[in-house]
Amino acid sequence: MLAADDEKLVRDLVNRVLSTAGFEVGTYSSGEDLIVEASRNPPDVIIVDAVMPGGMNGFQVCRALRDNEPTKLTPIMMVTGLSEYSDRVYGIEAGADDYVCKPFRAEEVSARVRSLMARERVTDELFANDDVFHSMLRAIEDKAPHSERVARLSAALGELLGRAPEEIGLLCRAGLFHDVGKIAVPIEILNKPGALTPEEFEVVKCHPERGWQMCRRISVLRDALPAIRWHHEHLDGSGYPDRLQAAQIPFAARVIAVTSVFDALTGARAYLQAGPPERALEILRKEAEKGWWDGDIVRALAELIQTRGADAAPAGWTGLDRDAWTPKDPRPPSGRHVPARRPVTGRLPRLADVRPPTQSDSKRLAPGSGSRRGPPPGPGRPRSG
Repeated sequence: MLAADDEKLVRDLVNRVLSTAGFEVGTYSSGEDLIVEASRNPPDVIIVDAVMPGGMNGFQVCRALRDNEPTKLTPIMMVTGLSEYSDRVYGIEAGADDYVCKPFRAEEVSARVRSLMARERVTDELFANDDVFHSMLRAIEDKAPHSERVARLSAALGELLGRAPEEIGLLCRAGLFHDVGKIAVPIEILNKPGALTPEEFEVVKCHPERGWQMCRRISVLRDALPAIRWHHEHLDGSGYPDRLQAAQIPFAARVIAVTSVFDALTGARAYLQAGPPERALEILRKEAEKGWWDGDIVRALAELIQTRGADAAPAGWTGLDRDAWTPKDPRPPSGRHVPARRPVTGRLPRLADVRPPTQSDSKRLAPGSGSRRGPPPGPGRPRSG
C-alpha cells in the first residue's frame, strides 16, 4: 500500500504501524509522487493526508486517483487533523472511502486498512458473477419491496422530462439500488407496525450511508452513488445523512427522493395503509412548498401520473430480473426537456458551497469541535425507505 503525508514524523509512524501489521508500505512526501507510483503499480489501499502545502492537497489527490483508470476503484483512506463535519463530507465527495482524524491510534488505522481490503475482496468476488448481481436486486426487493416500482417510475419520469437514454438508465439503476442499505436494517424494525422509537429511527436513518458504502466499489453503480446516499436529503437542509441543501443535491437524487415518497404513500406497508395517488401528490406539493422537494419534479410526476398512471414505465422497460431498462431508440426521448442541475459524471458531484480545507484548519483536532448540525429532531419513520 502507499501513503502520502508532508510530515516525515507521520510518514514514519504510518510506515511503522502498518509494517508491524504485516503490510508492505511505500511512503511519499507529495501527492504527485504518490499518484505516479499508484498509476504504475496500483496498491491495495492508499492513505493520504488532507493538507499538504506546496502541492496537491489530499482532496485533489483523491479526485485525481478517481479520474485515473488504474486507481479509480482503489480504496482510499484519509488520515488528517481536519475534524469539521464539512471536511468529512468534502473528503467523501472527493472520493475517500474512510476518514481518520489525528491524533489516531495505531490499532485503529491497522483495523480500518484491513476492513477496506476485506470489503474490496468480497465485492470483487461477488460482482464478478452477473447472477449474484441480480440476486442482490432480488434480496433488496424481498426485504424492502418498493425499489422496482421506484426504478420504473423514476425512469418513466426521466423519459417524460426528455432526458438522454444514459441518464434514464442511471435513474433506473439508482431506483433499484437506492434502498440497498436496508439489507443491514433488522426486518422487525422495517416492518414494525406503528411509530418507531428514536433509537429505531436512528438505525433506519443509517441505510443511505450503508448503501453508499456497499456500492462504493461497484463500477457499474458509480453514477448512482449520489442518489443512493442522498435520496433522503431535503432542499432546505433538514434531511440526512449529510444535511445537503438546494444545488448540492444532484438531479438523480431529487428524482429518487420524490418517486420514493410517492410509492411509499401509495403502496401498502406493514406500518402504513396504501393511499390514493391524488392524496400522495397533494402531500408532495405541500412538502415541496415547505422546502423539502424539487417543485419542478413534483409537477412533472403529477403530469406523469395523470397521463400514464402510477404503473408507468419507460419505453425500453424489460423488468427487474434482467436489464431493467434498455433504450429502444438511440436518439434521446422526445419529451419536454428540463436541464440537469449538474452534469452526469462518474464521481460524486462537487459540493458547491463546501470550501477545500486549508493548512490553518489543521489546528482543529478535537472531534465535534466544529459547528456541525445534528440530525433532525424527534422519532418517526422515513416514508421513502
